[in-house]
Amino acid sequence: MNIDNITFVEINVNSWQALTHQQRRLVMFHELSHDVYNLKHFDVTLMNTPMPRNITKQKVDLWIKELVEYLK
Repeated sequence: MNIDNITFVEINVNSWQALTHQQRRLVMFHELSHDVYNLKHFDVTLMNTPMPRNITKQKVDLWIKELVEYLK
């Protein structure tokens, strides 16, 4: 975060393997938004912590859409 010429995201393999596909999507967009866009927790719903339970494709898609609108 806040280093514009480097993008670095580190994910714990054990934690990653325990996630569902939609949770993985959420984690990737969340972590990349920290690094690429310098967003902080709670700037948009996607950046909220901790990760909510019962994440669906529809929720992740909605949060990504909110992120795109925020970045415009």
